[in-house]
Amino acid sequence: MENVNDRTWENIKENTKISAKECLGLYKWKQHKSWFDDEFSQYLDQRKKAKCSGYRLQTRAMYAYKLNNVRHEANRHYRNKRRNKLKTKIYEIETQSETKIINDVYQ
Repeated sequence: MENVNDRTWENIKENTKISAKECLGLYKWKQHKSWFDDEFSQYLDQRKKAKCSGYRLQTRAMYAYKLNNVRHEANRHYRNKRRNKLKTKIYEIETQSETKIINDVYQ
């Protein structure tokens, strides 16, 4: 009896997904973080590898030292990228406001 109920609920679930996809369509995620690039993903990979490699180090102090160095580099890169992106956005808004393109400023 339990297998029949499971199959019934699976059919209901699949039918609901199909009808929702047909009626509503798929939602496309907006990429808000345009500064996120391949270079930044490499820093994140290095951070993950540093966390995993800590188990092979002899002392906790060495692990903490290496992990903090990698974290510091990744965070610095993250801040600089974000700061540069914000600076360019502010510059664009300033130039638009100076040229009296008000509609673009408030978007």
